[in-house]
Amino acid sequence: MFASRSECRGGPSGPPAVLAALVVFLGGVAQGGERTGVVVRNPEELKSAAFLNPGWVRVEAGEAGAVEAVLSALPPGTSALVTVEAARAGELAANFRGRVAAWQLGQRFEPSPAAAAALRRAAGAVRAADPGARIVLPPVDLGVLAITLSPERGRRGRRSRRARRAVVTRTMTRAYGAAFQVCRGAFDVAAIRLEHTASSVPERVAWLKALLAEQRAVPAGGIWATAVGGLDKRSFDGDEASIVRLPEHREVAERWQARDVAEKVSLAYAGGVEKVFYGSVISADAGDRMALVGPRGIRPAGRALARLWERVGAFVTAERLTLPAGAAGVRFVLPDQKTVMVAWAEGTPLDVEVPAPGASKVSRLPDREEEGEPVPERMTFQDGVVKVRLTRTCLLIE
Repeated sequence: MFASRSECRGGPSGPPAVLAALVVFLGGVAQGGERTGVVVRNPEELKSAAFLNPGWVRVEAGEAGAVEAVLSALPPGTSALVTVEAARAGELAANFRGRVAAWQLGQRFEPSPAAAAALRRAAGAVRAADPGARIVLPPVDLGVLAITLSPERGRRGRRSRRARRAVVTRTMTRAYGAAFQVCRGAFDVAAIRLEHTASSVPERVAWLKALLAEQRAVPAGGIWATAVGGLDKRSFDGDEASIVRLPEHREVAERWQARDVAEKVSLAYAGGVEKVFYGSVISADAGDRMALVGPRGIRPAGRALARLWERVGAFVTAERLTLPAGAAGVRFVLPDQKTVMVAWAEGTPLDVEVPAPGASKVSRLPDREEEGEPVPERMTFQDGVVKVRLTRTCLLIE
């Protein structure tokens, strides 16, 4: 099993030696659950993910030797999703028959009939070579395109930039639909990349779910988010300058990253995504804002994701909370029927009432009590309702 999170805790002020603790594997540690995953390229990155206790690992390795190195280092009970070029998928699936839980045929889905036909042939080869493994479509990547745009015209009758983007989106929808139709019946799961803003996650997932259902592309419309990351500057209106100058504003920027990770993962689950694979665990570059572990230890975003998965990684259902405008949140129901909620303000702080029968504790993601900062003072529990002031820091209510 992966190492206990308490064995690996570190922070921006921790000693470089904290990374050595990440390689310790302990038996009997509960994993984050079947819905949790990380992306790795080698055994070193796999070891660095120890504090997250993921149930899955997505292996980004094109050569058989690199795949073998990661699979040989997998802790017992951890499943592997291997991403490989479609042209080589059948060969690798034959080499690793029975050792890989799922194969993903490419890094990005190309919405064209010709590319879809090639994917279908590759899926057939994988099915024949490794019949026990699931086959996953390459992830849909919408870039920065918005989904919910309506056509409009400027004063001179010309379509505005907003309208042109809407037309592109509808054109893409038709293209994706045609490609999914070609792939129908050949794949078990669809995939999506979620690396834009956290607020864009619900509409992107809903768009893909509807399209998959319409085309009956995969059974039950199953979706995995096989590339989740950030930090997207467009998530922080008016604060871009601080993110660009990360070395001068490290503490603030890293708290933003923690918020971005917690929001994206929670909203993906609430939208119906079955598994989430976080895409950048460790980096030697101090300016890499996507990595959960930096040169000096586990970053706030890493602690936030570890805590979130520790509490809700094995959830049964997830749904958006009904909150006043300006607030957002997700309710998770666990196997023992207990509920855990994640809530935050989308802009300025505001006081809200959250229905939470049985709740008795509120903490932050990441938990900053150990840094001397208490939980919100404006918080009361009364008659199954939590009255609390929400800020842009995610709160965990349980």
